[in-house]
Amino acid sequence: MCQQESATQWWMASFDKKLEHLRQQAEDMVSRFHALELRLGEQSHDFSQALQQQVIALKELEQSVQYLSHKSQMQLKENEHKVEHFMQQTENKVQDIHHATREELSALARRVEILEKLLF
Repeated sequence: MCQQESATQWWMASFDKKLEHLRQQAEDMVSRFHALELRLGEQSHDFSQALQQQVIALKELEQSVQYLSHKSQMQLKENEHKVEHFMQQTENKVQDIHHATREELSALARRVEILEKLLF
């Protein structure tokens, strides 16, 4: 019986060692899991903040693009108006020059007629 008890004690001691080893491994795994969980939470928070900053930057960029688009349209309309005004002024000047030239030609034609009458 002594041998049986010593075998049982040896087996129990061996079992206790294995159990303690398994407990230690389980604690290590839980500890590593908890550390990974914390890092994942921190990374998730960091990514969330970075994403929010990118969203804000994109909104600011969109507003800038809309402002520049509006400003460009306004400048385009202003330039079109200036071109139309210039064209109208140019057309008026051409008409004035044409009218003055016609009057001068008409006056010269009358003088030529008068000179022809006087000469002939």
